[in-house]
Amino acid sequence: NTMTISNITAAKTCTVTYGINQYAVTVTSTDTNKGTISNGSQTINHGSNATITLSPKAGYKYSSNNCGGTVSTNTMTISNITSAKTCTVTFVFDESKTLANTIKTAYPSRGARSSFNAVYTTTAMHEIADYDGKTSYYLTGNPNNWVSFAGKLWRIIRVNGDGSVRLLYAGTGGEDGYIGIAPYNTRTNHPAYVGWKYTLGGSLAANRENSTVSNAYSKVKTWYDTLSSTDKAYINTNAVYCNDRNITSGRYSTSENFYYAGGTRFNINKNAPTLSCHAQDQFRDGFGLMTADEVVMAGGLYGTNNASAYYYLNKDGGSATGIYCWITMTPCSFRWYTDGLVAHMFYVAISGHIGQLDSIVIVGNSSIRPVVSLKSTVLVTGGNGTGNSPYTLVNP
Repeated sequence: NTMTISNITAAKTCTVTYGINQYAVTVTSTDTNKGTISNGSQTINHGSNATITLSPKAGYKYSSNNCGGTVSTNTMTISNITSAKTCTVTFVFDESKTLANTIKTAYPSRGARSSFNAVYTTTAMHEIADYDGKTSYYLTGNPNNWVSFAGKLWRIIRVNGDGSVRLLYAGTGGEDGYIGIAPYNTRTNHPAYVGWKYTLGGSLAANRENSTVSNAYSKVKTWYDTLSSTDKAYINTNAVYCNDRNITSGRYSTSENFYYAGGTRFNINKNAPTLSCHAQDQFRDGFGLMTADEVVMAGGLYGTNNASAYYYLNKDGGSATGIYCWITMTPCSFRWYTDGLVAHMFYVAISGHIGQLDSIVIVGNSSIRPVVSLKSTVLVTGGNGTGNSPYTLVNP
């Protein structure tokens, strides 16, 4: 701060002007796919503050900065700047906005249900052990569990143990909550035909070789193949869909009556549902059907009407499948019917038996309602879960 005026040869009258120091401040995002920065390049006077606007992308939130800045509602302030700064802001995934956490926040778990021997109409969320021992959270009653996905509406069945979210197809929200009318399988005179996939053979082990697909599987696969690659990217293709072929009443036979484990649980008794599943009855194709166990979890009961269950209702309070019953993925029995032994599956009845779980000969026509599981990272971007304002989603 010393000024020298050299070689003075005459009187001088002059002034000195002082200016404040200014510093370049540059702030960037560590990943612009997660969040961006507005007014990130500024020139700031010595001792002044810089104000930076943070813009997280959908499903992300501010995490940290190395600028020494303080952040409030996505505005960062860097105070008392006395030198140039080049620094970054980090955004991270916001788990609170996932579909799984959104529905779990809307309906906090009430724990495990103590009884399944009556229709259950309370709108709530309960929990049960999934096939892998982790906790699955399932909905009951008629909650705000509507989701918009792949151009259609769906109902949330449960949050799987791995955090993915299982959905039941509901069409446009009216009476078109199915992709077609068809028999579960085209033949019924062998116990193998209850298989989602199966092999004809003389033992349960042989049936579980799974070399042939059922008619219902074929129908859902054809529908699944029409989904765009963008829509398929939302789906957890490792989710398990159970076609429970265990036997707990009688013994496997091609010439005598017997019940599969589901038939014993729900037809003979009024026992608790289970998500436990034999390894060869677990299918990971990206799609399946709702199981009888999931119907009972949701409040259904074998042989008893339930007109207030979400799986039955459309957004206007009527049947989601109109006049058509719909098939589940759970075998019931191989037993005598009219003039021979035939295979039976569980289905959800409509006309005269509204919303009740029952069994049907597998060659009988039923509506087909696909089930998919969306990845645990899928985010909610809008909606409140009602039929008229379903949850809208983004796949980060």
